[in-house]
Amino acid sequence: MEYLKSFPRATLVATCVFYGIFNVLIGPVTEELFFRGYLTSHYEKQNTGTPILVAVLFSLYHLWLPFHNVFRIIIFVPPAVVVYKKKNIYISILFHCLCNLFSVISFCTAIL
Repeated sequence: MEYLKSFPRATLVATCVFYGIFNVLIGPVTEELFFRGYLTSHYEKQNTGTPILVAVLFSLYHLWLPFHNVFRIIIFVPPAVVVYKKKNIYISILFHCLCNLFSVISFCTAIL
């Protein structure tokens, strides 16, 4: 973290802004449209286990954070089940955006 603090403040602010845009909006919307939208609807044997399977695949997709897989599965299974039952993908998009917002806030707070 000390290395990051050696950059000019304007660079750090710009980094936080772009990190926020991509990690709070673009990334979660894209992932949810693929995993909860496309993948869930195209899974041939749809049943109540489908959202759990998709949540596990979603977690494994994040290979760069393998130690967070169990946590991510536990956190994302309930919204995946709600989305599956209600047929409303906006629930998981909002949930995913909010989860990522917390990580962006903690990162930006740490470096600014």
